[in-house]
Amino acid sequence: MQQLPKGEATEQGAERRGGEGAGTTGLERGDGLDEGLATKEASGAVGPVNDGGMDLKKQVSAEPTLRVWERRAWSTKALELGAQQELRTRGSNISCKELEERLEVALKVALMMVASAIRDFTMTLEGAEMQGPGLGDRHIKRSRELRAVGWLRLAEVANNGVKILKQKDSKKCFGKPKDRKIVGKEVEPASENVIYQNLLQARCTQRVNHPALTSTPTKSSLMLECPAELVDSVIDHLKSDTAALRTCSLLSKQWLPRSRHYHFSLVSLFVGWDAMDRTDLDRVHDFIAIVSSPLATFIPCVSEVRLTHKWNVRLDGPVDISPREIIDTLYDCGLRPRTLYLDCYRHLTLRLDGPPAFASSLVHLALQLDENYVALDVIADYVCSFPFLESFEIRGLPDDVDPTIPASLALPPRLHTLHTGHILFTDWILTLDPIPAQITNLGLTDFPGFQGKWSAVNRYLNSPAAENIHTLFFKDCRPSTGRSGGPNFESLRHLKHIVITQSLGRAASSLLHILALLQTTSESRTLETITLSLGFIGAGVRYKPKKWLDLDALLTDAAAWPRLRRVTLSTYDSDGDELDDALGGLALEAGMDAIALVLHIHLGRCADRGLLNIANIPIVHPRPRS
Repeated sequence: MQQLPKGEATEQGAERRGGEGAGTTGLERGDGLDEGLATKEASGAVGPVNDGGMDLKKQVSAEPTLRVWERRAWSTKALELGAQQELRTRGSNISCKELEERLEVALKVALMMVASAIRDFTMTLEGAEMQGPGLGDRHIKRSRELRAVGWLRLAEVANNGVKILKQKDSKKCFGKPKDRKIVGKEVEPASENVIYQNLLQARCTQRVNHPALTSTPTKSSLMLECPAELVDSVIDHLKSDTAALRTCSLLSKQWLPRSRHYHFSLVSLFVGWDAMDRTDLDRVHDFIAIVSSPLATFIPCVSEVRLTHKWNVRLDGPVDISPREIIDTLYDCGLRPRTLYLDCYRHLTLRLDGPPAFASSLVHLALQLDENYVALDVIADYVCSFPFLESFEIRGLPDDVDPTIPASLALPPRLHTLHTGHILFTDWILTLDPIPAQITNLGLTDFPGFQGKWSAVNRYLNSPAAENIHTLFFKDCRPSTGRSGGPNFESLRHLKHIVITQSLGRAASSLLHILALLQTTSESRTLETITLSLGFIGAGVRYKPKKWLDLDALLTDAAAWPRLRRVTLSTYDSDGDELDDALGGLALEAGMDAIALVLHIHLGRCADRGLLNIANIPIVHPRPRS
């Protein structure tokens, strides 16, 4: 594919050279639109494209600071490079629709680049704050320049792609020779290269005349050309990065609402064990003072409240503020979260004198029962007081249980998801008249264990209450075809999805046991998807190739699983250095390549049938643990 002459491209991209250095990308070095919109460098950190082919894995790992975004852009980059190669081979035979697809791919890649650039700027600012004056001042100044100039250049590429897609139509691109125009430029009936050159010239003309590039950029001038959809998409990519969200919120008024929406979506309050250290308690009081202020503007953004209250009244005396008082105060201040998580040591007093706080807004409720005295009638009354509740989760093992059956109650009408590590609640459901069959998603945690045996679980699975279940979740469960038994699937006529959350060393064995039990019933013919959420961090985690090979052989039996269409592998570990360290160490100890690649090989028949999807497991090659 042709590009503009080197001198011309350099002249037209002269204003872009100010961003070279820490934040330099292929676009800032003056690459043309033919491989600039599609970009020679997927995230601004990998090496140049080799026309004769390239090692994607090598490029993806070329820049550790951007590896998160490069991994996410990997599949997009592969598609983009394949499109470029096809375009070189087919020349002018490519259709207008395919050209639009190329531009859309380029837009996605540019979006990744914007997110990566913001992450880089944030890291630079944090490094400057740690170094203090002197060198730190220069870093701050440099980061501001990058944020002002570099960000505009990256965002403008994506913005330009949107404009081109809106202005294009098939007649302008591929109509009669006399009518062929694109962005106001005549196109001779030659090859697609001419179209791309005209696109490049149009973009460069626009860039040279851009007021933000002919003068010192300011925050207001940077944001004028950025579509709101692009801003929202970039912030959506960064929603789990607190530091990056802070950076986004300071860019301009346009970036503030979406950043605030994610930055304040979760309120986590913690009161610790140590009565001698009141730091956590003071923070709770400070937060309550903030939300009580009429100037608090973030309250509508709060969608989840997590309260952990570990104050030991018996040892440390009365606490300044109890969990009930905290919840009631947040409610009085206007918070209306959709999700509430309570973990309160000896404080789980849920008895109601009236409607509970958040009754009008709560959709998801989770209760931690560890180190608590629990009364079934109190829990049931509390749960049934939320009319819009859709999911309920019971975690942990209580110290003592009062099994008193509550008075006549009915489950919230919208409740469809139940996660439990205790048979307390499922046994109560079976006492209702009529037995409700509204639960469609059932999660089981740590069975068999102190909370109950499989026989207790099967009481529920074999009852009318389970007849509509289509998704089963198993978290740290130990099903077996041997003496200890396992779940009974005979009554689950609508079972479609199985999700297993477990460490790498046990997940394959657990799934093999579950499938062996399921295979003996007719319900195996309804199964559509299997999801394995794997844990790689922790002592004793090992990779066992034989189990995965056995699993591959079992899953590719089309007669046994006629409707199976997807087997997904992911990780519940947080992406970061600790996960990379664990993956590298596991690969080294097992004497094999990156775990993600090995899983793909050992589940090769699933991959050949198009079943396998490895979602968010990073590719980390063997290396010693740090």
